[in-house]
Amino acid sequence: MANGYRYYDSIELCVAIWIRYLRSYDMSLKDVDDFLKSDIWEQIEIAALQRDRLEREHLRIRCKLACLNEMRQALEGFAVDPDACTLCKRPEMLGFFYRDHDALIKKGDYIVRMEEWGRCTPMVQPMFRIGHDMIFAQGHPETEYRIGLWMKKSHHMLFELPMDENCFIAPEQTCIHTVFEGYDAISRHPAYLEKVRRRVEKFADEKGVVPTGPIYGNSFYSMRTRQGLHHLAHLWIPIEQK
Repeated sequence: MANGYRYYDSIELCVAIWIRYLRSYDMSLKDVDDFLKSDIWEQIEIAALQRDRLEREHLRIRCKLACLNEMRQALEGFAVDPDACTLCKRPEMLGFFYRDHDALIKKGDYIVRMEEWGRCTPMVQPMFRIGHDMIFAQGHPETEYRIGLWMKKSHHMLFELPMDENCFIAPEQTCIHTVFEGYDAISRHPAYLEKVRRRVEKFADEKGVVPTGPIYGNSFYSMRTRQGLHHLAHLWIPIEQK
């Protein structure tokens, strides 16, 4: 029109409302176009596919909320009592390693694997596995020390990550859980691991259990300071009954 306004007839208005309605369900423009051009059976299929997408996204949001809640609880717990230990059931975890001590693991296409796992953030977390001797033999030089990424195995169903020989499963285990300060504290205070060992052994003795290995942990907080890298991590130490 000369005045710059566009006028719609009743059919065009109805279509415009339908487009807005379908877009409100997060349908792509292509899906909306396909829907409006399809017969009723194809429309049923498109609607079902979008419902499935929204259900998966709803599940992802619930998992994200759970991850944030775990982070908040860990930070609050450390703020209240940095030396606290508890008995807990560590869930079954799925992961892979990309570093062995200071050497990058070249087995498989680990760079592609890291990119695949990186797209699953925030369900994926940095992790490490150390041998029993790292803490209980005061940093024995031949102990295992590997770094990788992992997630709860229950979260794996949200993604299409390949399961092959490069992946490992850490079974559900009852563990002593504590939070410790990582790289910076260990490098600046050589006796820090000894402090962690005494803390864990005292708690284990009170509970009538024996710490074993391998020991898993994962980073959940770190920041740069003038003194170095301030780092906090979970530590899960498997136990056996005395």
